[in-house]
Amino acid sequence: MTQVKVFFKRADDIKSFIHSLSKYDATATIGEPENRVNAKSIIGIFSQDLSKPLLLTIDCDHCPEVLDDIRQFIVE
Repeated sequence: MTQVKVFFKRADDIKSFIHSLSKYDATATIGEPENRVNAKSIIGIFSQDLSKPLLLTIDCDHCPEVLDDIRQFIVE
């Protein structure tokens, strides 16, 4: 399992993020533990507080590849 914080500046960023993440057969959730949603769901992501970075949790075999594809959204 890998966890990183992601941030979206525009609605188009979310579309691009989901497109990149959906290329992988990885289970991914986004949001704080008490309010996690499917990270590949546009409706789920829009239900989150988008004014701050969100916790992305990925459970996959190819996490370095996934993280490379979404690196533009990762924040420290």
